[in-house]
Amino acid sequence: MDKQYTFIFEYKGGTYIRQLQAADINKAVNIWLLVIAQDVPDLSAVEEKKLINEIKRETPTLLSNMDNVWQMFFLIGEPSSLLTIVLSYCHIDLS
Repeated sequence: MDKQYTFIFEYKGGTYIRQLQAADINKAVNIWLLVIAQDVPDLSAVEEKKLINEIKRETPTLLSNMDNVWQMFFLIGEPSSLLTIVLSYCHIDLS
């Protein structure tokens, strides 16, 4: 069953937010990479490629003392960039 993830991307002084549905966080990140250029107009093709390469080498870090909140830090753009991912909805079938 798909879950809803909220992506909050801080890049070059802007904050870009997107909600996506996926089975797990890794699949959600892969989907986000497909649409990032639509959401971030200042993201150059070179920076987009750097971001994709960095994400493929890293995994989201679950924040200490938090449930369902992850972050990733990237050295692209000035200043560096931060991605926060929140599991914002998960349907639980109680029947």
